[in-house]
This record gives sequence, structure tokens and C-alpha cells, in this order.
Amino acid sequence: VTMTRRSDVFVDLRRRSQISNRYRNCIFISIHFNATSHIGVKGVETFYVGKRGRFLAKAIQNHLVSNLKVRDRGFKFKRFSVLNDTVCPAVLAECGFISNSYERSRCNSSSYQAAVARSIVSGIEGYDRAY
Repeated sequence: VTMTRRSDVFVDLRRRSQISNRYRNCIFISIHFNATSHIGVKGVETFYVGKRGRFLAKAIQNHLVSNLKVRDRGFKFKRFSVLNDTVCPAVLAECGFISNSYERSRCNSSSYQAAVARSIVSGIEGYDRAY
């Protein structure tokens, strides 16, 4: 595992892709918590680019939904800057909406964050078995 950042300091999106591109046989996962002006929106969604990214996104999304017991907003193709420049399978996981008060309180809890991490690992393991 290589972290592109370990604190709340912005790292350029292109730089994040460049870091991942240094490694062979890797995957790129960008973990986020979403926000919107519509406070009722909730759930998790995973975005991808590329065919292998699609399979990785599906595996991660399925584990996030089943383990976290949250609304399934699906896995979707989207050309986010952070995903576009990677050469490996790349996904961006939105693990809840901090604009929703209930989800914000969950997202702030260490137990939820640990469950998110376990779900992502389970998704990676499922993807790895398939490839």
C-alpha cells in the first residue's frame, strides 16, 4: 500500500496518478466522502475508468453496500481527473455523504471508517481472485 497523502494537505490530482504509475501490478483507489447541497442524499457510489476499473468498482461497491448496510448508488463510469491518468485499474469510492447529518455522524466514527476499510479490502480480494 502506498498512500498519496497522510494528512489533510492537498496533493495535486495528476501527482496522485503519477505516484501510482510508478508501480507495476497495482490498483489505484481514491477514497472520499461526498457532499451535496441536497441534505437528504445518502449512500455509497464507486466511479471507475477502463474495463478492469469497472470490475474493481463493482467488487468494492458490492462489499461497501453489503457490509455498511447503506443505500446503493451504484458503480459508474466517470472521467475524474484523478482516475484519467492512471495506467492501472482505478476507482474513486464515495463512502457516504457528509452533507447528510446521519451519514456525517457515521462517517466521523472510527468504527464506520474501519468498516469502510474492511469493505474495500474485501472488494480488492474479490477482484484479485477474479483476475
